[in-house]
Amino acid sequence: MKDLITGIIHGAPVWVWPLLLLLVLTGLRATQERKVPVYIIYAMPLLGILSLNSIAALAAPMLAWPGFALAYALGTWFGWRVQGRWLLGREGDLVTVAGEWLTLLTMMVIYWLGFTRGVVEAINQDLWTSGGFVLVCALLSGLASGSFLGRAIRTMRA
Repeated sequence: MKDLITGIIHGAPVWVWPLLLLLVLTGLRATQERKVPVYIIYAMPLLGILSLNSIAALAAPMLAWPGFALAYALGTWFGWRVQGRWLLGREGDLVTVAGEWLTLLTMMVIYWLGFTRGVVEAINQDLWTSGGFVLVCALLSGLASGSFLGRAIRTMRA
């Protein structure tokens, strides 16, 4: 087991560790009430690009893409709904938002699903090609990614 963990840590591209640190710090900052430039909230849906790469690499694209699209739409709706609770005010290009843990959670879901997909592809081809694995990855990625779009839309309309 130790060799497996060491292999995963050393086998990952170097850039994944600074990205993880950046996402964790950004997510922890989101747990505090803060004033944020609206362009940052508008840019958050770009984190979905990380998901697109993972979905494109899944073994069963005919299952992955429809699952991702459906979950993305649901995630967008969910993000739009919850962002209303967290918008405390807007002054020009600044938005005051309440502290929340969803940002950290969704960033970690997107990051770790991509990481997990790569590890599973490398060590367990049977699992990687299974419909269940593909569907779970697609659905979770879509929900997390879509939530950022919904939150940006809600902020835009505030």
